[in-house]
Amino acid sequence: MAAQGRVGRVTRESGRGTRVCHGVARVRGRKVWEDTSQENQKGQLPVIHFVEKTTATPEQVLAALTDFGPGRSEVFGNSADEYLTVHGQGAAWADVTEGSGGIWERLRYDWSNPRRVVMTTTDSNIWGGRSGHTYTLRAQPDGTTVLDVVVVREGKNLKGRLTGIVLGSVGKSVLRKALKNTLRAIEARNTVTG
Repeated sequence: MAAQGRVGRVTRESGRGTRVCHGVARVRGRKVWEDTSQENQKGQLPVIHFVEKTTATPEQVLAALTDFGPGRSEVFGNSADEYLTVHGQGAAWADVTEGSGGIWERLRYDWSNPRRVVMTTTDSNIWGGRSGHTYTLRAQPDGTTVLDVVVVREGKNLKGRLTGIVLGSVGKSVLRKALKNTLRAIEARNTVTG
């Protein structure tokens, strides 16, 4: 299972060497994300890190992450179709608003490196600052993919700060379940079409 690091505490994932401490996430000693801001060094910025394995290829995961068409909510439960707006899109980027359940965010997607998708929050009703997501896709010799996911949540108002606290503690299991459901949906979609 993946490390579920708490900001300000070092946690280790048994057998994988994943560490999350004061806004630095490392996988097998390799830095996958870092925030050295003074606020985060004080332990005020929720950083959540997961590592999951999928039978989907990196190309299939990338295709799903960057498919902003109708039905996105079938793969990403936290991206309801009624919230989805594509403001602009290029060969390796997109500017998209998505959300669900009264929470939305506008994200700048960047997949100029097809093995790393960076989603930077540019606007939201609760998230601000350095909020965003980073998905790192690592192909494995057996044809599977290891997915490193780092989620940063900085609340810009009281609702955001409280939601960040919940996500940083009990909400991790909800995010982990959502990620597993997404990966199952990607695998199922590629079993049918692949």
